[in-house]
Amino acid sequence: QASALLLMFLLVRTKNSDPGFVEMSKSFRDLEVKRLVEEGDVEAFSTKNFCHSCINVRRPRVKHCEICNKCVNGFDHHCPFVDNCVGLENRRLFLMFLLVAVFASVLFIHKCLQWVEIEGNSWAYWIVFKEIFKKSRIVGCVLILDFYIFAWAGLLLITQFVLVATDKTTYECIKKRKWVRKPTSNRPIRFINRFVPKMC
Repeated sequence: QASALLLMFLLVRTKNSDPGFVEMSKSFRDLEVKRLVEEGDVEAFSTKNFCHSCINVRRPRVKHCEICNKCVNGFDHHCPFVDNCVGLENRRLFLMFLLVAVFASVLFIHKCLQWVEIEGNSWAYWIVFKEIFKKSRIVGCVLILDFYIFAWAGLLLITQFVLVATDKTTYECIKKRKWVRKPTSNRPIRFINRFVPKMC
């Protein structure tokens, strides 16, 4: 029950969190556009450097989310499960949500195995499912759903940890974009500094 409550709490927190929306005042935005026009920098108004939806100068690692209709700093992806963007400001919170989701899934599977009593030492998957469905079809259906959650949450968690460790985002990885120079030294130290201190 505690893990389920924690999972729901992190889900709500991640859903309502600010991923790093780029907010510019109208006066500052007008000054930036005016400056670029006066400098005659045509390249600055390209899609890569300028967001035509938000009328904002696009900084490095900023991406416009078509679903949220806002520019997001450190844009990773828009997650349909939390109905929010994952960006620079809430990526750690999203990782915590995935971690608890995997833990809760494993715990539920463990409890289901304890719930059924199998004669002998045969723990074949079809026998376990048969015994669980025999006791409760609802629990059996929830267990199948739980395996699905464990699979996608676990895979996504591993992927996110690898991306954080290599200082990349999902968007950059898919699009093969290199907006920021990636240092090659002290990556484990940078990973700890980026992730662990801000978990608390």
